[in-house]
Parts: sequence; structure tokens; C-alpha cells
Amino acid sequence: MTRPINPLNDRGAIRLQFSVKGKRYSLYTGGRWDNDDDRRRGEVLAKQIEGDIRLGIFDTTLQRYGGGLRQIQKNLDDSQEKMRELRARESRASLAHL
Repeated sequence: MTRPINPLNDRGAIRLQFSVKGKRYSLYTGGRWDNDDDRRRGEVLAKQIEGDIRLGIFDTTLQRYGGGLRQIQKNLDDSQEKMRELRARESRASLAHL
């Protein structure tokens, strides 16, 4: 019998924290704690993970459950694009002063 997985408020982000066969996992759902729909999605995801653990089909890479790693990569990609745009803008501004 596995312990229930409950969404946690991690500085406004929704995080699922649980253990499987002695290994601890932590997964950010990509949602915000103050959004009721995001919290409900976190609860549904927690139930899906609980079911997968019981059935013996838990994905230890967490890719099946989305959220965390994909959201982090998306945030990194967005930040890198914003930095490129900012640098290009600054470069154009410095050339305009020449």
C-alpha cells in the first residue's frame, strides 16, 4: 500500500513529493497554487501516479507525468529567447549612438 500523494505549495508552485521503492521523487506540475484549476490538475496527476505505482507501471523518469522537466525546459527556452532579444535591442541602441 502506498501513501497518498498530496500536492504541496512550494513558494506558490504546485509540487508532488513521494517515494517509490525507497527512492524519493519530486515533481513540479507547472501550475500555480493560487489557481483552483491547477490544484485540481495536481490532484488528478497525484492519483494517476498513485495508480501507476499500485499497478507496477510507474515511470521513474517522470516523463509520463509531464510538468517538472518539460516546464523547466520551456522556462529556460523562453528566458534564452528573451535574453537574445534584449541583447539585439541593446546592440541596435549602442549602434544608433555612434
